[in-house]
Amino acid sequence: MIIKQLTFASLFSIAVLTPQYFYAQRAKIEPVDTSESETEESPDTYLSFGTSYDSKVVFQGRTDGIAQFGLSPNLSFQHKSGFNASVSGDVWSAETRPYARTTVGLGWDFDLSDAWSIGVGYGRWILHNGTAEEKSSLVNNFNLNFGYSAGTWLFSVAPSLTTGTSQAISTNISVTKIFIISNIFGSNDKILFLPNIDATIATDTRFSVNKLLNGKKNTTSKTVFRPAAYELSLPIKYKQTGKWSVGATFHYAIPVNATRDEGKLENVAYFSLDFDVFLWQKK
Repeated sequence: MIIKQLTFASLFSIAVLTPQYFYAQRAKIEPVDTSESETEESPDTYLSFGTSYDSKVVFQGRTDGIAQFGLSPNLSFQHKSGFNASVSGDVWSAETRPYARTTVGLGWDFDLSDAWSIGVGYGRWILHNGTAEEKSSLVNNFNLNFGYSAGTWLFSVAPSLTTGTSQAISTNISVTKIFIISNIFGSNDKILFLPNIDATIATDTRFSVNKLLNGKKNTTSKTVFRPAAYELSLPIKYKQTGKWSVGATFHYAIPVNATRDEGKLENVAYFSLDFDVFLWQKK
């Protein structure tokens, strides 16, 4: 079982909007200055449903040699105060029970200034495969997200701690460039192109559950905190503001620093699809 790190949509979702005529008028694409725009034109308070598909289930650049796809439906609530709550499921095609995990999450995010933002979150992982020991190894995920916007760039640093009978620490560092095309078929839609590169630094214990569930004992003799993976993502999203969005992303992951249990690491190319719709909203 691949244990994918929980990320809250409200902490990591980046979509900055600016008016540009495309369909009946002059087509134009350009970077968006995040210092002069609002991030994600969404209602103040809303309930949304979404689902995503991954052609390969990848955890910090690794597939663990298991050929499987993933499907992740989720239900999210966002309050204008910054509080958010979510419940999501993970369907992993090669598992004994394909519905492999449920995650319940709580979070709070807010702006420190026009350029700086911060988010805090907690996620409870409920695993549906494996022994009692395997299910309790990593179950509580605590995370922070520090964001900084500078012109057309967004920077993020997101440390997290996952605990149970074992514990793992990781930090994700991300850089995103933002481009927008607006008013394509009307006055309320946009295409977002958000090329992103990130690096993950983590302890070797992040793979303890993976190895147990694949019938291998983790023999790492000590906890080492070092680079684990680098990834390039090329997401493109079509959005009807305040209604729904659909997107596709190409990923290329480069895992590094294999543990003694992993053997040779291989780069991973995969794609993901996602869809989100507002069920209820209030300004």
